[in-house]
Amino acid sequence: MRVLALRDPQLPAGLLDRLAADEDHTVRRAVASDPRLSPGTLLRLLADATASVAKAAAASPALPVGAMRAALHPTARDGLAERGHVVLTCGLPGSGKTTYARALERRGYTRLSIDEGVWERIGRDPAELDPEEYDRLRADVERELWCELERLLEAGEPVVVDNSFWSRAARDRYKVLIESRGSRWELVHFKADPDTLRRRLAVRGTGIRCANCVTVSDGLLERYSAGFEEPVGEGERVVLQE
Repeated sequence: MRVLALRDPQLPAGLLDRLAADEDHTVRRAVASDPRLSPGTLLRLLADATASVAKAAAASPALPVGAMRAALHPTARDGLAERGHVVLTCGLPGSGKTTYARALERRGYTRLSIDEGVWERIGRDPAELDPEEYDRLRADVERELWCELERLLEAGEPVVVDNSFWSRAARDRYKVLIESRGSRWELVHFKADPDTLRRRLAVRGTGIRCANCVTVSDGLLERYSAGFEEPVGEGERVVLQE
């Protein structure tokens, strides 16, 4: 039914933008093809985690010439980044956060990753560490990245914080910082059912060991799921994963 709303020639621009953030990727894909869409919203859809949505946005006749060139030539994507825009990724392991964050990175966003910071410190799977030691190390890395985020905010740089943000308290803390610097936050919640997560994590675990290919057993995934505070009514944009 929401897709049918696009047939209305008098559809308010605000409603069109809200449909562009719909949790159903088929709605976002339909909106991406609408010539009335604003350039800013089109640019967001160009980095959508669902390939079909991004492809529809790239083919839109409403896409600015510079953005279209960037879509055709990835090395030119820096011009697509929105200054003062900070994206907070949120979701369980295997939900697609880093894939999305890397797409933004190619567009000129600075990507901050706690997991990669931990890996750089120890050079191995943090699952091998004692839990308390891992928590201390992770807290140290997050403090460093927090300072880096403050520096980037002062400069008005576009940033994506590639993190799980499992608690509302953590999300709120970052939002307060971002708003205090006059920047705009966007919370993107990547949502997938347990079977999808387990399938993705199984595939990921067979590749080269790296910060984004760490071991997440079924038991650990269950514990993460139990402790995850799903954002609801926090201004989040939900991206359903299949």
